[in-house]
Amino acid sequence: MNILHKIFNHNQKSSSSQSAAWIADLCKKDDISAIEFAITKIMQDFKKNTFLNKPDIEALFSIDEEMHSIVERITQNFIHIENINEEFRSRISNTAFSYHRQLFLIYSGLCEYSKQSDLRTLHIMLARALRNAIQMIKWQHYNDQDMPPRFWHQISNIFKIAEKVSLLTAKIQSYSGQEPISLSSAYILACMLGTLENTSLKPQQIELSSQLLTAWTSKTSIDASYDAEQHLFYIDTIHNKPARRISNFKPTDTCRYWCLDEVNSKIELCIQLLEYNIRPKQPQMRTLSTNKHALETLKMLKSEWSRDDRRRQHHSGTPLETPSQ
Repeated sequence: MNILHKIFNHNQKSSSSQSAAWIADLCKKDDISAIEFAITKIMQDFKKNTFLNKPDIEALFSIDEEMHSIVERITQNFIHIENINEEFRSRISNTAFSYHRQLFLIYSGLCEYSKQSDLRTLHIMLARALRNAIQMIKWQHYNDQDMPPRFWHQISNIFKIAEKVSLLTAKIQSYSGQEPISLSSAYILACMLGTLENTSLKPQQIELSSQLLTAWTSKTSIDASYDAEQHLFYIDTIHNKPARRISNFKPTDTCRYWCLDEVNSKIELCIQLLEYNIRPKQPQMRTLSTNKHALETLKMLKSEWSRDDRRRQHHSGTPLETPSQ
């Protein structure tokens, strides 16, 4: 926690004392307590309209950066350590989800307010809003969390802001230690994870799904015009729903579409390689295929995302959903 003193001693002259006064108390707490305390204080500052100028926004970025590294460590332990005390498991789950929920709400609000701010600051806020939204979707799978009201509507608002200021395709590193990703790819990742909301995938399988989507959708475009031969999934940006598979569909100006053929081709190839015990040549595919949950996960994703409607109907036992208009 000593880094927190360095961060805020550096910013103290330019940042209001209100937004930094509580930082010293973090050093006295364990990781989970520090996250609980920090997010409460940050949310209080947000409600007081503290983050209305660039120095205070930069201060928010800094403390979020430090808290992010802690919550990521806790999250990875949660995913990969199976024997965790149930009470402690519940506390980790609630704390991590609350962290991402509050940061998502804060960054979403700041993006709405700061549309006219400099593009660098806005780009970071948009990226972090989507990053925290993605983590919320994961935690919903991990521990059956409830999403905030209008969650998907807010995610689409983030997308529309990025679309309006032409920030969709430029890659950005939302937090240090992460690979840069475009806002377009982050939006697709969130939407596609949302399509898995009714599955029973394990935390390790959700994480694996996220990794392969990140790796395999980097060049996937989001289109405003519908192509029946190309597009497979869509989201209506004015509705509070995740992405839906296109079926009996009437396009509207508020919908956005993407093709998932490249992802599905790689899923199919990876399944074949695993079933025949062939080592993939591509490094990314090789890394994914070594996961012990790989084959089961890939087969589930194939049944959910493939163009083969008959296989998908047979797998689920129910007819394909007709999206609401």
